Amino acid sequence: MLRGLQRPFLVGETVRLSDLAITITEVAPDGRAQEALFRFARPLESPEWLWMRGEGPALVPWTPPPIGVSEVLMVRML
Repeated sequence: MLRGLQRPFLVGETVRLSDLAITITEVAPDGRAQEALFRFARPLESPEWLWMRGEGPALVPWTPPPIGVSEVLMVRML
């Protein structure tokens, strides 16, 4: 999701990891990713995934929304 400004993201660019492909759908004027589409190799309900979200300084369990429901996840840079 993050990389140096010397390597800006481009709309349509896809970053591939072992079990995940991330396609950039919107970028800020300075090249930071603003929105992306995440495609996982297995269903999000698969027991091999451990989903957590930040709550203050702690990580707490999180469950992805059901199919057809979207949820906005935000990254805040300090």
